[in-house]
This record gives sequence, structure tokens and C-alpha cells, in this order.
Amino acid sequence: RPGRQQWILFGLAVTVLLGVEEVSLCRLPEVSTCTAVMWFVCCVAFTTLFLASIGLAAGWATSAHYSSIILLNAMLSPDNLVVFMMFLTHAQLPTRHHRRVIS
Repeated sequence: RPGRQQWILFGLAVTVLLGVEEVSLCRLPEVSTCTAVMWFVCCVAFTTLFLASIGLAAGWATSAHYSSIILLNAMLSPDNLVVFMMFLTHAQLPTRHHRRVIS
């Protein structure tokens, strides 16, 4: 089981990652596919490092449990995106406002 120190480091890393994302993307009127793919790759790399650190600290069985939870979350997330896009399309909101509404 990950110790308190690992969770604190994880929380700080997530906070920094979200801060960098917000600062980087807040100036963009729209997020391109290339930018979205870049952030996706960064998040996958971050998740991989997190799971590897859990595996080294608490054992690979524990890391596998966290991996299955993260995978389940990733499989269910597109459903939420479809619902958001349906709402935004139905509201006829201009694309430049989508990110602000979702945030």
C-alpha cells in the first residue's frame, strides 16, 4: 500500500500538471487535435510513472489493482465526453466557449 509520502507527492504532481495545463491552454481560443494528443501522451506518461512508483514501493500486485481502476475510468470517460458534446451542440454554444463551460 502506498504510504502517506507517496500520496503527498502524487497530489503535488497532479496539482503541478493541472496548473501547467491551465496556464498553457488558457491562452488558446480553441484546443487543436495535436495539442489534445500531446496532453494525452503527457497524462499517460504521468500515469505510467505513478503506477511504476506504486509497483516499486508497494509491490506489483498493488500497482495492478490501481491499473485496473485507471483503465476502467479511461473506458468510461468517453461516455461523459459524448454527453458534454451533446449538451454543447444542443445549446448551440460557439466552440470558443466549450472549454470554459466544461471547466
